Amino acid sequence: FVPECLRFWDAHLKGKATEMEATPPFVAFLKDGAPPSEASATLTAGSWVDVSSSQRFQQTQQWQLCPGAVLRQSGGTAEEGAPEDASVLVTANMLSGLDGGEWLCFSGDDQPLDQTLEDSLSASWTSAPLEQPLAILGAPQASLIVSCDAPCGLVAVRLCDVDDRLGAPSSTLISRGVLNLCHREGHGADQVKGLTPGERYSVVVRLDATGYKVDAGHRLRVSISSNYWPLVWPSPSTQPVTLNVFCNTSALSTLALPVLTSTVLTQPVCTTVPPAFAPSPPSVVVIRKPETERTVTFFDEFGAKIVRNASRAKATRAEVILRYDSGLTYYLDRNLVYFEESVEGYTIVQGEPLSARARCQRLAMLRSPTSEEWERYKKGGPSDSSKDQPWGARVECRAEMWGDERVFHLKHSVIAFELIPGEHFHCPVFDREWSEEIPRDYC
Repeated sequence: FVPECLRFWDAHLKGKATEMEATPPFVAFLKDGAPPSEASATLTAGSWVDVSSSQRFQQTQQWQLCPGAVLRQSGGTAEEGAPEDASVLVTANMLSGLDGGEWLCFSGDDQPLDQTLEDSLSASWTSAPLEQPLAILGAPQASLIVSCDAPCGLVAVRLCDVDDRLGAPSSTLISRGVLNLCHREGHGADQVKGLTPGERYSVVVRLDATGYKVDAGHRLRVSISSNYWPLVWPSPSTQPVTLNVFCNTSALSTLALPVLTSTVLTQPVCTTVPPAFAPSPPSVVVIRKPETERTVTFFDEFGAKIVRNASRAKATRAEVILRYDSGLTYYLDRNLVYFEESVEGYTIVQGEPLSARARCQRLAMLRSPTSEEWERYKKGGPSDSSKDQPWGARVECRAEMWGDERVFHLKHSVIAFELIPGEHFHCPVFDREWSEEIPRDYC
């Protein structure tokens, strides 16, 4: 990305001769399919392709969710011989979604894990092995016929790349989308409506836009669940919400895939510039590198931990912990050291949607360097006298959220500290705690 930006600005702002003129005006990056275990936090395998011409796109592929957990490419007609009332029951599992990673990923630890366990907790439809590679570019869209047993519910749809050719199968997340069924007609105040339990609704779930290549021999899998914690808060019900997804002649549930022609894959765009990363400014010293850790822990009815790869059938409670440590950064021109850390926790009990609870703790600190830091990195530079006038400030924030059938409950606290010159501790200069309630209007 950095070399591409430099080429662009050099050509259009500095007037330098670059390869921009020979580059197609519209190129897209297609990620190579790879199991999550092989994914890199810094480099993504794939290729740039030319999508400047509409001829490189083909008609959107339609895939039908068929009885028997089969995903079949079709021309928009139901599978022959499908039962008139074929439907699939989607029972909410409170542990569904725990392997989904973070909404905005920055490292290997917070990316989605292998989706095999997630698939087993959902209603899934799997295709036959692909005869040819499939290049997906754009936003897949699921058109579903569903019913719900509660006045409020959600549907989460995942599209995965399944490779079961050798050894243990892998399931890699390609894209996902979530819809609050009360928002099926739109998000305006006059469009949000409750559900009539048992009534069928036609809904559209737009999945995240993606660029992804599925290799020949792999399978596509569509998985549907009525819970996706902790990325989405469970529906406001004392009991898990159950959905019915209809896949028969009178109620056709499909997936629309935006794909590229096969010629695009055989003619990748040549980006000859190797990957590169912007160097840190000379006035910035990274004393300690950032670290991120995401852990998922399952517990049985006695509170004992369950091994992650074991069956989740015995799990009665789950906890997700995300830890972020910014590392220690010394800004030489300001003669200040910055540090930030956060801990996020999400817990839920199986079979109890209202047990969902989230908490967050964040700390940010700005201070003068220690004598050791000053001697090692700064000695001889400007503002040397500041080492004899220590200063520091620290802010700590805590937040907690839970909900009942009627409202969301939020509890917050903020404490600010200032370093006392000549002392080794910080003095609180601001302290506030407060709570609030937010009505759960169909969410």
